[in-house]
Order: sequence, then structure tokens, then C-alpha cells
Amino acid sequence: MKTIGQATTDLEQKLTAILGSLIPQTARLPIRIEIRENGKKKRTDARCSSWRPEASGEILIHFGGALSGPLPEDFAEDQSSLLSESRSSLEAAAARRMDERGARRLELLASLNKAEQRPGLQFVALKWFRDQFLPAEGSEWTQAPDGRDEALRSAIDDGIVLTHRVPNPKDPRFPTTAIRLNRSHPDVRVALGGGMTASGFQPVKIQGKGLSETVLQERR
Repeated sequence: MKTIGQATTDLEQKLTAILGSLIPQTARLPIRIEIRENGKKKRTDARCSSWRPEASGEILIHFGGALSGPLPEDFAEDQSSLLSESRSSLEAAAARRMDERGARRLELLASLNKAEQRPGLQFVALKWFRDQFLPAEGSEWTQAPDGRDEALRSAIDDGIVLTHRVPNPKDPRFPTTAIRLNRSHPDVRVALGGGMTASGFQPVKIQGKGLSETVLQERR
């Protein structure tokens, strides 16, 4: 199990190259890393897993005096290698986020298409779809209100889901915001027809619980 001291040493070695590339004036300066929690320095023999950065964790970088000798011959090579690794990690993380966002988008399209085809349903109320229909579909991301909001907002902003106002059957003074698929959008046509979307994502099959036959409506 890696200790705080070992992690600190690794950080000092790697950050020297990275900071030297990003901030040239630090290239010849040694650095000292300090890992802290609740305002106190962590013991170097403590396990890394004992550090809780999400609470009140800090990583401090201290710069020492200028180096007296020249840079190591392989310094530039190490810089390039570390930066390449960092860039690859960032690109991989971005790709994962795009994949997740694309999968959610496809599930959203399939769910709204399913809702629009319910017998006797004249329109799909945004609030009912967001708060009742989507969670009942059973996907993990639909259980979080923020996840549902983000997915719907993104689809509306991209013109894939359209909004319109309809009379509220409970109180005509407060129209209801309804939504529908923009079936002329190429991503919608391809996603519902099968194959790859324009964004490059493969449609996925939605799995989840059956929805109650009772149509829940909301007051706007």
C-alpha cells in the first residue's frame, strides 16, 4: 500500500517536468510537495487511502532555490513523455464522457418515442416525462434529478427535442410545457431507425420496469 511519503516523492518527480514545460521559469527549480488535511500536514508514513481530499484536503507546492548544475540530458525527453501521458489521460476521460453522454441521449430519444406512442396520450408533459416516466424506465442515470435535467436540457438546446405549450387540463390559466421528438432531425431519424447516429453512437436497448397505466399529469 503506497504511503503519503511515497506519493509525495512521485508527485515531486513528475511535476518538476510538467511545471517546467507549462511555466518555464520553474524548470530549474526543485519542488517540495506537501499533502495536508484539515490544515495539518499528513504523516509521511500514513497510507494514501487515509487522505480525504473531498473534505478539506490540500496539496501544496513549495519551490526551492535555483539548481546549480545544468538540467539532466534526458529532461526534455521526460517532459515530453509525461506531457504525452497526461494528454492521453485527458483525451481518454473526455472520450468516456462523450460515450456516456451519447448513451444517455439515445436512451432519452427511445424513452420519449415510447411515451409519445402511449395510447390515449394527447401530449407528453415535460414535467411528467422528466419526473415520472424517465425514472420508471429503470436506467441508473435517470434516478438522479440532475442527470435527467441535464439530458433534457442538452437535447432541447441541440434541437433534438422540441417544446411547445398546451392548455392545462386542470387549470387553463397555467399552460403546460409539452415536449416531442424533432423527427426531422437526422440524429433522431437514425437513432430510431437503427444504425449509428450522426454523433457516432450506437443505439442501445432500453431495459427497465413497466410503467403504470395511469397517466400522471402535472399543474404548471
